[in-house]
Amino acid sequence: MSVPEIKTIVRFLSLAEGFSEMATRILGEKIPCWFEFAQGSMSQQKHYDWGLRTIKACLESSGRRLNNNRMAMMDKSSKSNECQMEIDLVIDTLRQQIKSKLVDTDALKFDGLIEAVFGSNGTDLTNQRSTKMNPQLNDSLVEIMENCFNENNLIHNEYQMEKILQLYEQIQTRFGVVLIGPSGSGKTTIWQMLRRSLEQMSSSTNKSRLIDVIVINPKSMPRSRLFGYIDDDTREWHDGLFSAKARNITRDDDGDNVSHSMNWIIFDGDIDPDWVEALNSVLDDN
Repeated sequence: MSVPEIKTIVRFLSLAEGFSEMATRILGEKIPCWFEFAQGSMSQQKHYDWGLRTIKACLESSGRRLNNNRMAMMDKSSKSNECQMEIDLVIDTLRQQIKSKLVDTDALKFDGLIEAVFGSNGTDLTNQRSTKMNPQLNDSLVEIMENCFNENNLIHNEYQMEKILQLYEQIQTRFGVVLIGPSGSGKTTIWQMLRRSLEQMSSSTNKSRLIDVIVINPKSMPRSRLFGYIDDDTREWHDGLFSAKARNITRDDDGDNVSHSMNWIIFDGDIDPDWVEALNSVLDDN
């Protein structure tokens, strides 16, 4: 069985996403090296993926951010500055896409791996992108989150706030996010506080924008009722609970006057291949 040339693939993917030729040469060497080091030094977890799929997702996310910030980077006349800014963008994307998935012991190794491959500049960048200095999350959101905790008589800590901010970063770049952890670890509190914080941020506008949340227990019904099925006799499609809700969201036919800025369909239950496998195509980054 042939082994893919990861370095060549990374270079071509970087070029396709709009990175400069100088940056693609550097990324082609360092990105595969970083993932190889990570796979060898991190613990074995079921949700870890250090393969080409994750590399491709990180580069595509970096490319989208690069194109969105292209105008802001054009005033840098120096090619070396442009190259370093592009590499810094990829490092920040690695932090967003990878670090939030790591268990505590592996998260402590993240900065060390960045420094080993990208040098001290990479470590400085990840330190600047802390929960207090993340450029994508202004101070008003953090302040609103703290107020939401106080209003609900909850005590927040820095680690919990960091997880909420990581969830916010993930939903900015993905439409499928998984929160994993044992019972009582605060998963529900994290998404509920984020929802209320985002709603309060939008309350200052003229039109109220709410986040419509639909919570489904995927283990409470058979797969056919959850996703739908095709009648064997008539070959007619019948929507399940999930597909019907998704169709209604797409049509936006709720009939109310409230504009929903976002819709969350939450599967609240144990992860089981019986229903998770059916979501592969829905949650695929492609």
